[in-house]
Amino acid sequence: MKDSANLRFIPGYEPPSRKTISSSLIPALYVQKRNECISMVQNEAESVCITTDCWTSSLNESFIAVTAHYITKYFDSRSILLECRSFPGNHTSHNLAEELRVITKEWNLSNKILFAVSDNASNICNAIQIELK
Repeated sequence: MKDSANLRFIPGYEPPSRKTISSSLIPALYVQKRNECISMVQNEAESVCITTDCWTSSLNESFIAVTAHYITKYFDSRSILLECRSFPGNHTSHNLAEELRVITKEWNLSNKILFAVSDNASNICNAIQIELK
């Protein structure tokens, strides 16, 4: 017998449905943990370095990932994935710069970035060097 089936025998307890778990509980937990991470980075990092990469899947879906790296006041090295999400549209330097602006603003890091590391593709290099300066 599965463990979840045993929950039905606890008097007065109705376990959440699969729909409730996937549509309410998991998203709420994600938001809570993300906010905790944002607060942690804000409290621990005086400045950050970001790394970023874009790629296209075998199904022709585009993605972008941005990671922040910093050292705490106790000289502990930290890295945290800020975002890994779908990136539809053209990978122009303007579009990439705008996406980086949005992500770093969501994490309140816009004024803490010392430098950025990426591959050598001209679009991301131009986004970082020209568009974002």
